[in-house]
Amino acid sequence: MKNLSIRNKLVLLFTIIVIMIMISVSLILPKIKNTIIDDNKEDMISNTKLVSVMTKSLFDNSIKNYLRGISETHLNTVNYFYSQYKKGIISEKEAIQKCEQLLLSHKIGKSGYITSVDISKGSKNITLAIHPKAKGKDISKFQFVQDMSNKKNGYMEFEWKNPKEKSNRLKVMYMSYFKSWQWIVNAAPYKSELYSLMDIDEFRKSISQTNLSKNGDKIFVVFDMKGELIYHPTMSGKSSLNFQDKNTGRYFARDILDDIKNSKNGEKYRGWQEFSFSSYGIDEKIMYYIYLPKYDWIVGSIVNKDKVLESYNKLLNYLGIVFIILLLAIVLLILFSTKYINNRIKYLTDAADNLSNNNYDFVLEKHSADEIGVLEDSFNNAKEKINNLTQIQQELNKNLEIRIKEEVEKNTQIQEQLFKSEKLASMGDMIGNIAHQWRQPLSVISTASTGIIMQKEYGILDETNLIDTCNKINDNAQYLSKTIDDFKNFIKGDRTKKLFSLKNDIDSFLHLVEGSIKNNNINVILDLQEDIKIDGYENELTQCLINIFNNAKDILKEKISNNEDRLIFIITSTNKNKAIIKIKDNGGGIPTDIINKVFDPYFTTKHQSKGTGLGLHMTYNLIVDGMNGTIEAHNVEFGYEDKEYAGAEFIISIPIS
Repeated sequence: MKNLSIRNKLVLLFTIIVIMIMISVSLILPKIKNTIIDDNKEDMISNTKLVSVMTKSLFDNSIKNYLRGISETHLNTVNYFYSQYKKGIISEKEAIQKCEQLLLSHKIGKSGYITSVDISKGSKNITLAIHPKAKGKDISKFQFVQDMSNKKNGYMEFEWKNPKEKSNRLKVMYMSYFKSWQWIVNAAPYKSELYSLMDIDEFRKSISQTNLSKNGDKIFVVFDMKGELIYHPTMSGKSSLNFQDKNTGRYFARDILDDIKNSKNGEKYRGWQEFSFSSYGIDEKIMYYIYLPKYDWIVGSIVNKDKVLESYNKLLNYLGIVFIILLLAIVLLILFSTKYINNRIKYLTDAADNLSNNNYDFVLEKHSADEIGVLEDSFNNAKEKINNLTQIQQELNKNLEIRIKEEVEKNTQIQEQLFKSEKLASMGDMIGNIAHQWRQPLSVISTASTGIIMQKEYGILDETNLIDTCNKINDNAQYLSKTIDDFKNFIKGDRTKKLFSLKNDIDSFLHLVEGSIKNNNINVILDLQEDIKIDGYENELTQCLINIFNNAKDILKEKISNNEDRLIFIITSTNKNKAIIKIKDNGGGIPTDIINKVFDPYFTTKHQSKGTGLGLHMTYNLIVDGMNGTIEAHNVEFGYEDKEYAGAEFIISIPIS
């Protein structure tokens, strides 16, 4: 962003604005789309409810008129045979038999029939005068029978379940009262068996007169629980069970029926379906349906989704045109505005170049009184102030450079003195170690030489004994000489980069601290790789090993008693062209709250009289800065000779070449 030109920045800025506008529009459009669909759904719900009311009304009226005609016709039949009985042509028993024969011969729907209920003995003893299966049975206990007794004439609906059926079904009844015998002649079929009574033409005519679909963008359907289309504009009488969604392959009518059948307490008596069905050349459709449980019918309204979203699609087209126009306007605005701004900024840039070259002999011309003009004025004022400040700063810098140089030199000297003092402290320890190491070889040399003199005086000195004694004196003298050489090499601090053997360097280090190892009863366990050569500073690596050893020795003396195992392990290896040196002890480890500070300058856990806090800091500098290596410290747990120990481990990594 910083490296972009103003034109590109403006392009980026306006692009971000356009993207934000597009994102905002994209967030709003789904809400608009959903609002359009929701409004249409509200309309569909209202229309479907209206059609369901119309359906129920037409169906109920058809049923009432049909059953009334049947009931009143059979009432006339009963009245006729009663009149025959009254005239003496037939007996009353014969009249009742003829009524029974004629009434039971009439079937209504698939399972309905005509019956007569005798209420002549009062509400507590109501019986069936005519019935195909239960003639003479007392039916007073049923509430609908009591309602019949009270009403006597007219239309009724009630729930009924035959003994072998699993659930109640709705029955409809029309009653006609025959006062002479106090019979209620009734026709009572199941309501769901009478849908064929509806006048489909009248139903279609009624729907068309409602103007529910002025543009022909929606249709209404009525089908039963078997999927048969009771009403459809073009497919009445067909089964809807095989209507298949062409995109998903599902049978959407079956889904509706399954939802209703599996519902509890009417929770799925109304709902939505979306499906693809191209019977009319329009694929995407939305359907709202209402289940009418009393009729066992489903009434639904279906709309074409494309028709519903027609206004939304037009809005998308308008927005596309507006976006293109807006984009062109932005591009033109950027081109013209950036050209003007770039010309103005060029003058400022030229002035800045003069300042960067310490050229203050110029005047920046003010082109206008706008924001850039104010900047041009400010630039001229700044130029004068910078010129004055530069002159003052140049004088200050001369003095400052001298002071900084003096302080740097002073700090360097202090640091060198501290490092020297640390090395001298190490040397003091080693002198004590060397003095202890020399006692035994000097004693051997003294004893051997005195023995030779005594044997010579007594004349018992033979050549073999002389040679052995001289060899022993020479070996101990060589040991003393090597100790002197190692100490001399360490003291002179030779900082010459050379190729040296890591194993030999460790051997020299161990020779220097051998006295301290013995005095403090320390067991040093070595695992050294023979062939590691390092191109570096041998003397400085020795100093690092001594510093780490001294820290480990002090911890072991403090934490481990003299009669317990005091262990120091030194292990060398190579890894990816680097020499790895691991030094660990069994001193219990470094406290976790200070382990990250052990390489800091002047950090020590010892008393001021025993430590300066520079040993490990100097080691860190020698390894990292002097040899381009790394050093790290952490705590470890390990086993040795069937015992478990804990301690600190230092890992040094140095490039081999």
